[in-house]
Amino acid sequence: MKGDRKTAIRSDDSQELTTINRRGCLKLGAIGAVGNFQQFSEWLLGEQSARSGIGHGFGGLPALDERIIPYFQESDLAPAKRINTERGIHSRFGGADTYEVSVDGDYLFADIVRESASKTAAAVVVGGGRILDAQYLGAGTTRLAASATSLDGVVVQVFNLDAGAGTYYLDVSEPEQAPYDEQWNLPGKIEAEDYDTGGAGVAYSDTTDQNMGGYRDGAVDIEATSDDGGGYNIAWTDAGEWTEYTVGSDAGTYDIDLRVASNRGEGKIRVSLDGTALGTVDIPQTGGWQNWQTVTVPDIELDETDGSVLRIEAVEGGYNLNWIEFNQAGSIESPPEQSPYGSSAWEIPGMIQVEDYDTGGAGVAYSDTTDQNMGGYRDGAVDIEATSDDGGGHNIAWTDTGEWTEYTVDTITGTYEARLRVASNRGNGRIRLLLDGEVVGTVDIPKTGGWQNWQTVTIPELSFDAGDGRVLRVEALEGGYNLNWIEFVDSAAESGDPISTPDDWSYSAQGYGEGTYGGVEA
Repeated sequence: MKGDRKTAIRSDDSQELTTINRRGCLKLGAIGAVGNFQQFSEWLLGEQSARSGIGHGFGGLPALDERIIPYFQESDLAPAKRINTERGIHSRFGGADTYEVSVDGDYLFADIVRESASKTAAAVVVGGGRILDAQYLGAGTTRLAASATSLDGVVVQVFNLDAGAGTYYLDVSEPEQAPYDEQWNLPGKIEAEDYDTGGAGVAYSDTTDQNMGGYRDGAVDIEATSDDGGGYNIAWTDAGEWTEYTVGSDAGTYDIDLRVASNRGEGKIRVSLDGTALGTVDIPQTGGWQNWQTVTVPDIELDETDGSVLRIEAVEGGYNLNWIEFNQAGSIESPPEQSPYGSSAWEIPGMIQVEDYDTGGAGVAYSDTTDQNMGGYRDGAVDIEATSDDGGGHNIAWTDTGEWTEYTVDTITGTYEARLRVASNRGNGRIRLLLDGEVVGTVDIPKTGGWQNWQTVTIPELSFDAGDGRVLRVEALEGGYNLNWIEFVDSAAESGDPISTPDDWSYSAQGYGEGTYGGVEA
């Protein structure tokens, strides 16, 4: 985690210690103080503890409170040692070691490393005369954290409750907030799960220590999302929780769009920049925790900034959040440009691999009736799968009426036969070819006996003028076929091959109403 300095500790020259986190470790309450610490700890861990009124915490150990922590038995304290964030201290447990810490900021981490946990030991952070955090010390690294509520006269105390507890290493650090990857630039989209590094109280606040989901360390609850584009969303939100993001912005007026889902409604989000509230928005009931809607905080004026901190805060929880997008109000977004997939136009005469349609996205280089890519090979909604046709590669599949793909082509003047490599377990498909928006021909797709039983169909006598950077569209007038490639052959040079008839008319596992459509035969 950026800004969170860690010290690599080895117990000898060859063995590296493991690291543990603080989840499940004990929080603490405050009860009164007692006398001599050594006598008290012996009494506590002996038979007397079974008859005392002392509360017990994790694993049957007593709850860490003022009755146990030697800081509160001042007569037993050895003179405090000073420690800073530049270097750690390696020492042996020997009662109670107390360290004064100088802190410039508002937060403190204290990492204590032990070789083993066979003997009981603990540590505490005290500020302003009260307990800020306390933990029993397991094997490896245990982290204590203190926030800005009171860092006045802060001390870290490390002590053993059993003799022979061995050695420990203490390292203190002040977390620094930094972008998770790099600064987010506005206008633009921010992925909510990629909040800043720095840890609890610095880059985020969460009402529980447990991460209910995954994706990254920390207490912020994150889960995989089924929203368009995939990725992750923040979930299990509760009132008072927040995440922060380092941003830079252009001056202008913005609409802030937030992508939310809630099965409950009644959520409310506040958006702030450098501590100043920009606006709030109510979260509607969207019909499910993965049923997504976009809500907007409109007309927000921003100055030009760099290194500013955006905070997204749950005034009321009960919603999921996928992303936040700043769009300049009234601006018209430039449409994406269409260009060849492999940077070079296809040449006619020649063969076009149909899965390598142009870049530019939906509505520009292709149109598909569903957002989901049923296959793979490349991003986008066009359904593509591996092919078992000669030469291998991929084919377009799961076609539906009205879908199309486009290809940038350079043509040479001539008369051509278009050969299309198709497969269909259903038949009744129909393909139309257009060049620069003009229809040049159509062809019916026969029933070939399987979704990977391939035939070549032809459109003869297509006359093309010479031209560079032209656009060929392949359109499904009727779907229900797979398409592997299209080849344009000069009619003057070749007469064309006859349409083949498959030897094997066995049906595959695919079919509209007869099995799954689009896949390779079982």
